[in-house]
Amino acid sequence: MTHFPSKRLPRPGAVLAAVVGPAASLCPGAVGDAKAAAGPTAVGDAKAAAGPTAIGGTMAAAGPKAADGAPAAVASAATAARWTDRAHGFASLAGATTAGAGGKVVSVVDQASPARYAAAEEPYVIRVKGAVAAEPFGSDTVVTSNKTIVGVGDTGEIVHGELHLNPGTHNVIIRNPTIRDSCVEGDVDFVHGRAATVIDRSVIRLLRRGSATDNGYLTAASTWTGNPYGFLITRPGVVDDAPADAFRLGRPWRPGGEPAAVAQVLIRDTEPPAAVKSAPWTDMSGFSWRDARFAEYRNHGPGATGSADRPQLSDADARMYTVAIHLKGTDGRAPSAPTGATR
Repeated sequence: MTHFPSKRLPRPGAVLAAVVGPAASLCPGAVGDAKAAAGPTAVGDAKAAAGPTAIGGTMAAAGPKAADGAPAAVASAATAARWTDRAHGFASLAGATTAGAGGKVVSVVDQASPARYAAAEEPYVIRVKGAVAAEPFGSDTVVTSNKTIVGVGDTGEIVHGELHLNPGTHNVIIRNPTIRDSCVEGDVDFVHGRAATVIDRSVIRLLRRGSATDNGYLTAASTWTGNPYGFLITRPGVVDDAPADAFRLGRPWRPGGEPAAVAQVLIRDTEPPAAVKSAPWTDMSGFSWRDARFAEYRNHGPGATGSADRPQLSDADARMYTVAIHLKGTDGRAPSAPTGATR
C-alpha cells in the first residue's frame, strides 16, 4: 500500500497519498494555486508520480499508452498480509514482475542516493529510510527499469519531489513509501491502476487538452474485485485549466479485459470545479461504469451538481472509507499524519 502526502502550504495539514499516473507531474506554482483554490481544509499534498508512471500497493510500471489514452500495460500486485518478494495478482502475469530482485539492496537517506541508484542500468532494491527531501522543490528522481523502491516502515518518505518513469520503463515495483508535499496534474487517466490509493488534502490540477466538451478523466482504476479499497480522494484543492462541463471523474479500466478488475473510486468532502461534468463517470473499452464501484460523498460546489448518474455513499458506508481505514490493509501499516491533520 502506498501513501502520498502533498506540497506543504503555509497552513497545517497535508497528508498525501498514493498516486498512479500516466501523465501526472508536479504542478508549477502549486503553492499559490492551492491557496487560491483551496478552502479552509485544502492544502498541499499530492503525489509525485510523473510521466507514464504507475505507483501503488506493489505495482509494475507502465509502457506506452493505448489508443484510448490508457496505458497499454500496467501490472500491480495486491497487498499481502505479509510482505513477499514473489509477485502476485496482475504483477504475476506475462512472466511476472521481478523489479530489482537479484540486485544489490541499498538504503537511502538523502536525495543524491535514490537519484543515483534509481537511474542506474543494473537492478537495485532501494529502501527509503526516513524523510528524503528533494531540492530544489519539484526535482525528479528518474526511475529506470528493474528497480524496487520500498518505504521502510511507516516513515519512509520522499518530500517535495517526484518519481519519474520515462516511456518504455518496465519491471518496476514501488511499495509503501509516502510521497508528499507535491502536486498531481494531468488530463487522461492520470490517477490509474490497482493500488489502494489515497489522495488526501492534495492539489489536483485538471488540464486542458483542446476540447470544449471532452477534456479528460481524473481516474482509471483497475481495483481487484476482492479488494473493497481502490482510490479514495478526499479534501483536495482542485484547480483546473479546462472549460466548464468538460472533465470526468473517472472510468473503469480492465487491463486486457481482465474480468477481476472492478474499479473502486470514492471522492468525498471535495469541491469539484465547474469543469467536472454533471454525469462524471463514463464507460471504457466496452465496460460500463455502472458495473464499477464509483461513488461520491458530501461533495459541494459548482462541479457537484446532483443527478441520477452520480451515485452517493450513505453516512453509514462512509464511516468505512476514511484515510486510516483505507490505508490500514492487512499488514498493520499506519502512516503518521502531519501535525494538525485529521484522519
